Amino acid sequence: MGGADDRWPDAVARVRAGTGGAVVVDGAAGTGKSAALAALADVAGSAGLDVLLARATRADATRAFGCLVDVLDVRRNHPDPRHRRVADALVEAVELTHPPHGVAGRLAVQEAIVDLLRERAQERPMVVALDDAHLADDATVGVLRALVRSVAREPLLVVWTVRTPSVPDALVDLRVRAGGLVTHVELMGASVDAAVLRALPRATADLVAVAAVIGPSFDVPTMVALTERAPTAILATLAPAVDAGVLRPGRLGAFAFTTVDAHSAFLADVPASLQAAVQRDLGFALAARGADPRDVARHLAGGVRVGDDVAAAMLVEAAASFGGRDPEGAAHVLGDAMRGATEGSPVWATAVVARLDALVRAGRFDSARGVAADARRVAMSPDTEAAVRRVAAYVDAVEGAPTAAAAQLRDLVDEPALGAAARAATLVALAWLIVLDDEAGATRLVDEAVACVGDAGFGDATVEADAHAVRALAASRVDAHLDAIAHARRAVTAARAAGIVGDRSEAVLVAVLQGAGATEEAARWAGATSEPALMVDPVLGRLAGASIAGEPTEAPTPLPARRGTPVVLTAKEREVAALVAEGFTNGAIAEQLGVSRRTVEYHMANLYAKVGVATRTALAAAVRTGHLR
Repeated sequence: MGGADDRWPDAVARVRAGTGGAVVVDGAAGTGKSAALAALADVAGSAGLDVLLARATRADATRAFGCLVDVLDVRRNHPDPRHRRVADALVEAVELTHPPHGVAGRLAVQEAIVDLLRERAQERPMVVALDDAHLADDATVGVLRALVRSVAREPLLVVWTVRTPSVPDALVDLRVRAGGLVTHVELMGASVDAAVLRALPRATADLVAVAAVIGPSFDVPTMVALTERAPTAILATLAPAVDAGVLRPGRLGAFAFTTVDAHSAFLADVPASLQAAVQRDLGFALAARGADPRDVARHLAGGVRVGDDVAAAMLVEAAASFGGRDPEGAAHVLGDAMRGATEGSPVWATAVVARLDALVRAGRFDSARGVAADARRVAMSPDTEAAVRRVAAYVDAVEGAPTAAAAQLRDLVDEPALGAAARAATLVALAWLIVLDDEAGATRLVDEAVACVGDAGFGDATVEADAHAVRALAASRVDAHLDAIAHARRAVTAARAAGIVGDRSEAVLVAVLQGAGATEEAARWAGATSEPALMVDPVLGRLAGASIAGEPTEAPTPLPARRGTPVVLTAKEREVAALVAEGFTNGAIAEQLGVSRRTVEYHMANLYAKVGVATRTALAAAVRTGHLR
């Protein structure tokens, strides 16, 4: 057939009757594929079906499940627990591209998404449509494949569009293997009038093509920064495209393509190499304008190529500007920087170290181990290798081998080729691991680290923050509470100077305030300590009387709490504590409160630390005796 629109009413009627199906719509750019999906959405919506319409972009080619996650509004605080399960699976998947964890991670996320969509289809017949599937990543294609296998027994219509002639092998394989389950629709006519496009002045067509690389919408200031042309010249050049109905002007110099197909038609005429060059130039132009670093990174990532150390350095800089508050996002951007930088170059080394730090702070320890292992295959300076080995040792400690981790760090300290700053950072890392067992030894290590760097200082605010955190814990262990609080405050100040909030420094401040009996101030700080890594840190876990998994250890070492003083909790901690007293498990609490299990474990760690107990039974007793408020 030559079009799809006339088939949608019958397909929708079959889905309403309980019979699913799958349709692939292909055609060249501008033939109306997106318009066909829009028509399907209208027909299905009018018939009362649940409609999920997603569109893949070039950025999604390296972003696992990206377009599906966006359209499903996947987040860990979603009111629907099924959406939260997908979010939890994404977090657990850690590094989706790193074997062996990548395969298991992708399958877990795929299963969660497919289960969500099938359950929704059982509640209400559903249409799942993916536009420009040829731009989607393999993980998203895997979801399509799983859904197609379900259509014979689910009230579910699965539709995707692809641009010919370049259809990825994965989508060809999907159609071949699905056999009779998939209906093929080929669109031949153009919904964007080719004559209109050909009639545009060449200068207009070229400028609109550049705008298409920016996205479905753009503004004049961005075009000025990208082309270095005057605003009036840009407006004059775009005017014929507005007159032809290709572009729609908005407020304050904004423009948008009038249809998705118009945008696709222009973008299809831009060679991939030129698109990459435009994205790269746009990233630099946005950086010069002081734009959001995430926007800068998004465009640079689309244009960076292997050996492009300049763009890689800009990605590192962009990640540094928001990594303190979003380590997960920073780790992704720094991965792009690593792929673009020349292996072994100073930029590459900086990206490796920064990415490892971001992964650890995001709680993605398996990913950090994988990145560290890959990095050590490349020749690097002794100081860079030391940073990589420090992360590997810390991950060992997180995974239950703190003694072995400390031994690795002791060996590393003795490496003769280490520079002063690298040796100091290693000494502080070692001090952190042993402070609860040997506060005097940990203090001596920090003193030695300070002596290593001398007047030059650590040169790294995060190392300085950790050094103060060690001193704070060591002082609190011997009841020197004023010194402990002073060092903990300095740790927080140093961390925030590096743009980091909610890290171990603030967790240490909460702990030493609790130890000093300053429960109200501790409660005010408690809500700020939010990084996932804090829930499994080998030192903070022991402080909370919890093991790495969040359950009590045989020999917990909480900081001393002042007896007889009511413990002040946050509202969420009071909810968790009350459910513990009722006998709820962590998993049951997560379901009750609509949060993830890890979030519950985090609150449990805080509760153990604040109350000064080591077991759920003791915590429940504290609730019942009115010791908490």
